[in-house]
Amino acid sequence: MAPWVMFGDAELVAITYLRDVLGDAVAHVCSELPGPDEMAALLPLVQVERLPSPPMANRYALDVARMDISARVATGRPDAITLATLAGAHIRAMPGRTIAGVTVSTVRRQTGPEERADENTNLRVAGFTCELYLRSIPQT
Repeated sequence: MAPWVMFGDAELVAITYLRDVLGDAVAHVCSELPGPDEMAALLPLVQVERLPSPPMANRYALDVARMDISARVATGRPDAITLATLAGAHIRAMPGRTIAGVTVSTVRRQTGPEERADENTNLRVAGFTCELYLRSIPQT
């Protein structure tokens, strides 16, 4: 049988990690935004989404997961930027950690937090993008 490689869920890795390290700084960390009726009770929140990612030269060793991380708050632009900056600082500290069975090898190409538009004009959003290099999960 030919060898096969399985990579972990990059969104789950980032969400699990950020929930742990952000603690009381956020009410919710998610990949999908809550509905409008639930949103206010879950602020401030951080949303983690995987973006289309480039293929790796050695697809058996690493998965390059391009990520978009957004902070949503109801308290103004400075708080959105501060929360996004805090999340970014923690993301930069991920290399070498194993989360949900996946080892983060490297974090690269992280942009600084920038304010973003949101459909809900009562919220302020700031976010950044980065790449997580994830090691494969050994298969037997």
